[in-house]
Amino acid sequence: MMVLNWLVVQKQQIVLDTSPLFSYYMYMDKDIIWKAQMAALREMEVNLVSLIKAAKETQSRIRDDGLSANFSQNHDCYAYAVGVWKQSLRLAELKKLEYEVTGRDQNGRKKKEGH
Repeated sequence: MMVLNWLVVQKQQIVLDTSPLFSYYMYMDKDIIWKAQMAALREMEVNLVSLIKAAKETQSRIRDDGLSANFSQNHDCYAYAVGVWKQSLRLAELKKLEYEVTGRDQNGRKKKEGH
């Protein structure tokens, strides 16, 4: 009986010990969100620069060589464009999170009391 009681106490302790993981979202600091936004913005810029460079190189190849050029079936433009899209999506989601954490509605306006 004593062993069973000890197991029940241990199980309750585990549940109590993991509860901060679930409340982490509610107490997320604005600084953490800002750092994530800045990282996404930098990554987006890197992908945009690479996309523009790859597009210009392809444009030059078209102009200079036309149909005699060898074109890739796995062009880098696709990967860079997907990278830009992913970071844009991430920034949109982080903005929603920022609004939620700072008590704003989906358009960034302060929520009215009671809502």
